[in-house]
Amino acid sequence: MTTCTELMDLDISHNEITGVIPSELSSCKNLVNLDMSHNSLTGEIPSSFSDFPVLSDLDLSCNQLSGEIPKNLGNIDSLVQVNISHNHLHGSLPLTGAFLAINATAVAGNNNLCGENNVTGLPPCNVVRKRSTKSWWFVVMLTFVAFLAVLVSGFFISLVFQRKHNVFEVKKVEQEDGTKWEIQFFDSRFIKSLTVNAILSSLNEQNVFVGKNGVKFVIKKVKKYDSLPDTSEIVKLPEHRNIIKLVATCRSEEMAYLIHENVEGKRLSHVLNGLSWERRKKIMTGIAEALCFLHCRCSPAVVGCDLSPENIVIDLKDEPRLFLGLPGLVCMDAAYMAPETREHKEVANKSDIYGYGILLLHLLTGRRPSGDEDLESGLGNLVNWAKDSYSDCHIDTWIDSSIDMSVYEHEILHVMNLALHCNVVDPQERPCTKNLLKALELTSSSCTTYFPKILSLT
Repeated sequence: MTTCTELMDLDISHNEITGVIPSELSSCKNLVNLDMSHNSLTGEIPSSFSDFPVLSDLDLSCNQLSGEIPKNLGNIDSLVQVNISHNHLHGSLPLTGAFLAINATAVAGNNNLCGENNVTGLPPCNVVRKRSTKSWWFVVMLTFVAFLAVLVSGFFISLVFQRKHNVFEVKKVEQEDGTKWEIQFFDSRFIKSLTVNAILSSLNEQNVFVGKNGVKFVIKKVKKYDSLPDTSEIVKLPEHRNIIKLVATCRSEEMAYLIHENVEGKRLSHVLNGLSWERRKKIMTGIAEALCFLHCRCSPAVVGCDLSPENIVIDLKDEPRLFLGLPGLVCMDAAYMAPETREHKEVANKSDIYGYGILLLHLLTGRRPSGDEDLESGLGNLVNWAKDSYSDCHIDTWIDSSIDMSVYEHEILHVMNLALHCNVVDPQERPCTKNLLKALELTSSSCTTYFPKILSLT
């Protein structure tokens, strides 16, 4: 294992492996994804896991691991997603890093685990540790307050330093013809992997290219270069399991490109036909969660997303992943643009909701949105067609034929109603992303629809 220094993805799940996790595994310094779930591993989680410099996804679920979670596991800056469910872990959940955003399903099945994060559903540590003395709590709280003060102070100092000194490296190069190029990084892990010459040499080839260390990237041309926003104030772009991260931009005076991390999988546009209803619901929910994260948990909010199937990848874990753009950059399929964006160039949260509604209609009906000429004329576009079809109450005339409507008719009608609410002309009448998620949660229940039946789109 000590020789696997270039290993990036390790998946040994579902293999009935026994024994303890070897601490030597941390010598795989380029490991990004580690999946050891559904085995019979015992012992503790090695504290040496904190030595992984670029680990992003850690899945240790469904084993027989015991002991406490190493506190330094929360210090891995690159760690985004952790799943430790269904083990025999005890003690408190770390209050740093990826554990601050961990959800209830990722910690379930550990009866003696406690935490102070309400989202996890774990009991507070003061309930689990009934025998703790007041002096112990005083020491813990004093340490925590001191740590929090240092953390907050360090954060603000770091923020000021980053904004003042432009911590994310900018590379510049001038070609033989005099063209000057600039590459701006948003993730320091990829600074050594990307060079301007490597990017430029890939522009006339496929849009996926390999960096210096064998890491793959996706390059996308910005059609309207003058709309590319200034990146000097961007400190760090967000990370989410349903978002494909933007790692850099490359620009000259006349052209610009967005560079994303490469995610193995297939574009939604290539696999949509024939998808089951359950898989379509998973896509709907995943993209809604991505939008909710971008709109509600990012500051400033990231809006102007391209929600067309060509911009969504279904990864190898069957999760939908949305290509992330820059805050303020409008670069989307015209058929997914809200009326206010097409006519007045206005972009806001509710503009993305309109595009999401078009995506729902595409997933429900299998029909592609109309082209620019139909959108401008107002004749035959997907929204008007869907409204008329829905009002006729004949589900068999508009549902994608590959969906079993006899089993899922209630859910299909619920989602169609939601889609049409997203596509009303008045932006203020469209639901917010939080309400979208609530409505999707009710899809599988027999409850009354979250929104009243839509009567008009005008």
